[in-house]
Amino acid sequence: MIFSVLWLNEHIIATHLGAVDHERFYFLMPTFSPEWGNYSPGRLILEHLIQWSIEQGLKVFDFTVGEEEYKKAWCNLELKLFEILKARTLIGELYVQSLMSKRSLKQFFVIVNGVRLMRKWWNGITSKMRNSK
Repeated sequence: MIFSVLWLNEHIIATHLGAVDHERFYFLMPTFSPEWGNYSPGRLILEHLIQWSIEQGLKVFDFTVGEEEYKKAWCNLELKLFEILKARTLIGELYVQSLMSKRSLKQFFVIVNGVRLMRKWWNGITSKMRNSK
C-alpha cells in the first residue's frame, strides 16, 4: 500500500491510498479538503502520483472502476470488467446461488427506492397543484 499526502504549510489538503503490484499503480482512494477545492488539490496529488509512477518505471496507471469525469481526461484505454462464477462443488453451488440472490435483492431494492422517490416527487407536484387553486 502507498499512502500519499499533499501538505500546504501545516494543513493536509489531499490524500491518496493506493497500491503497486508488479508494473501497475492502482489509484484507489483519493480525498481532498473541500475548503481548498478551488485550487484542485485532488488534481495536484493525481499529477504527482502519475509523475512518481513514471519515475518508478511503472507501465500502467490504473484508475480502477468508476466512470468519474476526471478519469476521462487521463485515460486512453478502458477495459470492461466481467465476472464468471462457476461452482465446482455443492458448497460452491450454494455459495454462488447466495451471491446471485443477494444481487437480485439489491437490484430489487434499487427499483423499489426509485419508485418511492418518483411517488414522493409526484405527490409533491400534485400537492402544490392543489394548494395553488
